[in-house]
Amino acid sequence: MTDSSRRDLAEATSDEHNIMYEKVKIGDCTEIAPSVVFSSDRAQWLSWYKSKGLSQQDAENQFLQLVRKLSQEITLTAEQNAALEPRGLSARIRQRLSGQSLWQLQILTFLVFAIIYFVAVEMWRRSTKTPIKQVREKLLPLLWFAFGYAIVILLQSKSFLWPKRLQVSSTVAKSNSHIKRRRLREPKETELGSFLRNHRIQIHQQPNDGYTVPRLALVLPRDQDAFQFGDCTVKIPYTVEQTADVYYRKFKEPLPDPASRLLIFIEVLEERQLDDYCAVFKRRLLRFRNEAPSLIKRFVNSDFVEYIEDSLLDKQNRIFYVYIRNKSFQSLGVLEDFSVYEADAEKSHWTRLHQCCRVHITSSSLAFFRPKIESFISNFYCKNAPDARSYHLKRIREEYGD
Repeated sequence: MTDSSRRDLAEATSDEHNIMYEKVKIGDCTEIAPSVVFSSDRAQWLSWYKSKGLSQQDAENQFLQLVRKLSQEITLTAEQNAALEPRGLSARIRQRLSGQSLWQLQILTFLVFAIIYFVAVEMWRRSTKTPIKQVREKLLPLLWFAFGYAIVILLQSKSFLWPKRLQVSSTVAKSNSHIKRRRLREPKETELGSFLRNHRIQIHQQPNDGYTVPRLALVLPRDQDAFQFGDCTVKIPYTVEQTADVYYRKFKEPLPDPASRLLIFIEVLEERQLDDYCAVFKRRLLRFRNEAPSLIKRFVNSDFVEYIEDSLLDKQNRIFYVYIRNKSFQSLGVLEDFSVYEADAEKSHWTRLHQCCRVHITSSSLAFFRPKIESFISNFYCKNAPDARSYHLKRIREEYGD
C-alpha cells in the first residue's frame, strides 16, 4: 500500500468516525453505522440497533471503544504493508541490472571500432604498399586512446556492480575538492601586509638588470570629485637624503617658528623601520591655529585645526613621499597635500620635487558655498606653498652649506 493510499484511507476513516460520533451525540440510534473501508476484515457495528434503548452516554462510550479498536487495526495494517515493501538496496540492484544493456552496448561499440581500425589499417597498407610495422606505429596511439576512453566510460557507468574498494565515495570526492579550493585561496595577510594596506603603501615591482625588485610607494588616494590645484615641479640642489633629513627639523624649536607662526605643535605618532624594503615610515600630528575667514569659521568653529602627516623614505630608490590630510572636520570635507621628492634624472645629486594639493567638500550644508571655499583654499595655498618651499631650502643650506 502506497503512502497516498494510506493517507486517503486515514482521511476516509476519520470522516466516517465523525459522522458516527455526531449520530451518538444527537441520540439517533435507528440507522446502521457506516462500515470501515477495509478490503479485508470489514467491520460493521451491528450492535448499533441493540443500543437503541441505551442512554446517550452509554451509546457514546460503546462507540468510542469501537473507534479505538479500529484505530489499532489501521496502525497494524500500515506496519504490515511497510514490511512487505522492497528494500532500497534491492531496488538499486534491480536498477543497475536493468542498465546491463547500456554496458553491453558500450562493449559492442568498442569492438566495432576495433574491427574498423584493423580493416582501415589493412586497406591503407595495400593501397600505399607501406609495411605493416609503420602503419601500426602511426595508428597505434589512436587505438590506445580509444581503449582508455572505453575504460573511463566503463568505470563511470552505474550499470556495473564494482567492489567497494574500487568505488570512490562522495565524501572523499568532496574532501578532495575542498582541499583544492583551499590551496587556491589567497594566503592569510601578514602583519606587515596589513600595516602597508592601512597606511596606503603599495608594493611596486621595479625592473633592475633583467629582474624585478619590489619597492614601496606612498600613493595619493583616488578621488575624481576633488578639486586639484597648486601643481608645481621644482629642483633642489641637494640630495634626497639631505632634503628628507632637514624636512623633519625645518621648524625650529620652540614652536611656533617665526617662519610658520600658525604651526604650534608637532607630535610623532608612529615610526617604523621597514628593513625588508630599506624604507622608513613616520606619522606625525600637526596642529595649526585656525585663521580662516568668518565665512568658513561659521562651519569650522574651532581655534585649532589638526592634520595627519604620513611620510615614507625609500632609501634604496632614493624617493621621499609626504602625504598630509586634515584630521579635524572630516565630515565637512577633505584637504590633502601630496609631495614626492626623488633624485633628478639629469643630476643624481639633486632632488626633483613634485607637489600638488586638492580639496573635496563632502558636506551638503556647504554645497552653496563650495566655490567660495575652494577659491579661498586654493588662493591661500598658492600664496603660502612657495614660501614654505623657500624656507625648507633655507634650512637645508643652514645645515649643509652651499
